[in-house]
Amino acid sequence: PIEITDLNENIFPNAIVVCDTVNEILKATTTAVNPLYQWYFNNVLITGATADTFNATQAGNYSVKVSSPNFDCVASDGISISVATLNLVSPVEMTICSPTVSSVFDLTSMQSQITTTTGATFMFYNTLVDAQSESSNFITTPSTYNSASSIIYALVKAGPCVKIATINLNVILIPTIITQPINKLVCIGNSKTFSVTAINDVGYQWQVNLGNGFVDLIDNANYSG
Repeated sequence: PIEITDLNENIFPNAIVVCDTVNEILKATTTAVNPLYQWYFNNVLITGATADTFNATQAGNYSVKVSSPNFDCVASDGISISVATLNLVSPVEMTICSPTVSSVFDLTSMQSQITTTTGATFMFYNTLVDAQSESSNFITTPSTYNSASSIIYALVKAGPCVKIATINLNVILIPTIITQPINKLVCIGNSKTFSVTAINDVGYQWQVNLGNGFVDLIDNANYSG
């Protein structure tokens, strides 16, 4: 008898699917005494492949035939190897404008941007270590995840493929006016100063509306009209 196994002599099923590339070491495991091996790819003899192991690097059908003075018949076993792919876009960006340093993100809304692979599943993590180890410490409410600007790691699975994508969360603070300018009465020949108080500000632009819409005023200049 003969079985195609891995190096630890775990028996492979008749067909396996690997992720992206084929790099499988196949072993012919037999109880025959002084066996002779011959490997085949798609029913074509592989020249020089006469050891008990063979490194498969292409998708297709592999088989091995074993003969021995121990028995009259030639024993054989085969395995089919196919390839699945999982293409990811990483990193992806999520940006929310907020009056506070944190906001609620729907991490699940990024799934279609990360991959278009049908049937892919997602788990989201705060740390790369947790994602790599597939820890139970995953984000339990990814559709309503409250966070400041940070990095999230998406563990994506599809068939035999397991990959990690990075999501950059960006919170941009919205300027908020605390104190509005106050209406003032100005006598001819006099002047008044207007002021405003705001938080999260990066700059100011004063404007005036004379009846046809607001127009910008020149910085550091007096206005009359």
